[in-house]
Amino acid sequence: KWEYNNFAYGTAGLLVQKISGVEYEKYMVDNILTPLGVTTPHPVYPSPEMVERMALPYSAGGTFGKPAPVAQVHFDVYPAGDIYLRAADMARYLIAQLNGGVFQGKRILSEASVREMHKARFGGDYGFGFWMVRDTASGHTLIHHGGAIAGQRAFLIGDLDAKVGVYYMTNSDFLPDGTPPVQSEIVYAALKLLRGENYIPRAETKGIAVNETLLTSYVGTYSVGGATITVSRVGRALAFQQNGQSTITELLPVTATRFLLRGSKIAVTFEGNAGRIEQLIVEAGGQRQVATRRQ
Repeated sequence: KWEYNNFAYGTAGLLVQKISGVEYEKYMVDNILTPLGVTTPHPVYPSPEMVERMALPYSAGGTFGKPAPVAQVHFDVYPAGDIYLRAADMARYLIAQLNGGVFQGKRILSEASVREMHKARFGGDYGFGFWMVRDTASGHTLIHHGGAIAGQRAFLIGDLDAKVGVYYMTNSDFLPDGTPPVQSEIVYAALKLLRGENYIPRAETKGIAVNETLLTSYVGTYSVGGATITVSRVGRALAFQQNGQSTITELLPVTATRFLLRGSKIAVTFEGNAGRIEQLIVEAGGQRQVATRRQ
């Protein structure tokens, strides 16, 4: 069966190291990154000089909060993730993927290897390191993968048929489902323009009017697992906040009980009995979480 699992990539990296006899970071620098024209010498274990040049991670603040710096953390999960490169460096890697393993006339990966990377496995939609998506509008095959840590976000997407792609990174936070409000809008707008297509911005979601007393009844603190969700009033609007973070996002009412986090597809539904709200349901990325009211 198929399972998305960081340990599998750790095992693959260990095999490369054992078979080649070369430490994995050095192997990748010598055989992949340097041929791509990447000049970063230590993409896994950054030097003090590199750290001084890194963008500082921020929590963007949401609708009502203010931007605030967050702790800069090194996550030691390589080769499953966590590499320190510039956007231009990652764009070079994407170009090689779109060109069947070739970059500026140099073969970086064999054509057979790239073909295997772009093949979905076990009846799913994941290949080797990429999600595989059929764009219903164009009929093209897209490869993509993203990553996120607190205060940082990155996303890579390529159109294998049009041979164009986008690499996106930001030093700001992300929403509970791991998606920044503007990411998909920016990425897919750029992809359309690169294909020579027209792009029409989607209409902004507007909330309906909800009774003020009913809105106030939703105010409170809710808990799910080890997380705390706070719902508060900001003027005539409802605000959503997790774990006391600086990001405070407006809840747009779709119905009297169902709301969307502004700029996202994350839905929040309030439920209760006899006029008292007892829980809220957060629906994001196909997952459903029930948060119980504490006060």
